[in-house]
Amino acid sequence: MRYGRSRVDDDSVTVTAMPSPGIEITKRPDRETYVEGETVTCTFYIVNTGNLTLLQPTLTNWALGIDDAPFIVDGFEFSALAPGDSAEMTATWTASAADVERGYFRNEAAVSAWIHDHSETITDTDEVWIDAAV
Repeated sequence: MRYGRSRVDDDSVTVTAMPSPGIEITKRPDRETYVEGETVTCTFYIVNTGNLTLLQPTLTNWALGIDDAPFIVDGFEFSALAPGDSAEMTATWTASAADVERGYFRNEAAVSAWIHDHSETITDTDEVWIDAAV
């Protein structure tokens, strides 16, 4: 054994993470069936599943009349979504006689966001079907 000597290792290693943007949307209505005149509330949950900050996430849902709407959280536009962060937003729809006659309401939502350097956008979609009550 040797005492009194220390050894210092000053080698370094640089690891570069591969950029991997990702976003996911999940849409949940507050009921599984509807009747004419009933208001259905849909909640849209988004999460940044990648390793890059996403900017200006927007929601599109043609059936609910939403076109590229910014996510609003606590009254403020949600401008950035860090990796692992999430946000949610709600919208409503009122069932018409035509919706009841058709027997179902098909609804697709899409979320889009810019990756951190504004070089491209990424998108995800989710679809739900809500049946008319019989």
